[in-house]
Amino acid sequence: MPLGYHTKTSPIIEKLCDYDNCKISSTDFQVLICGHSYHEECFQVLRLQCNYCYSYLSGAIDDLTKSYNERLNMDEDINNEPDLEINLQSEDSDMDAADVLNIDREIDRNLKERISGNL
Repeated sequence: MPLGYHTKTSPIIEKLCDYDNCKISSTDFQVLICGHSYHEECFQVLRLQCNYCYSYLSGAIDDLTKSYNERLNMDEDINNEPDLEINLQSEDSDMDAADVLNIDREIDRNLKERISGNL
C-alpha cells in the first residue's frame, strides 16, 4: 500500500489534485509514488514535496528519536544505580546462614570497555 494511505489525509481518487488551495481545472496532473496527486503548478508551490507524507514521516522520525533517547537514558540510569544487595533467605534450617550476595557492576563495566576497545 502506498505511503499516502498511512497519512491523516489519504489520497482521494476522485480528486485530481490533493493541494488544498488548488484552483486549476486542468486534467493535467501527476500521481506521486505515495499515491497523492498534484498539478505541476501546485506541486511547485509545495516546494516539490507532498506535505501530507512529509508531516507523517517527520512525526514518525520524532517519535522514534524520542523513543531511542528514552532508551539511552534508561541504560544510563541502570548503569548509575548503586550496587544491589540481595538477601537470600529461606525457611529451611540449612539456609538460615545464607550470605548477602553483592552484584558487582564493575565486571559489566570492564566487559563493555574491553568490547569497545577502550581499555
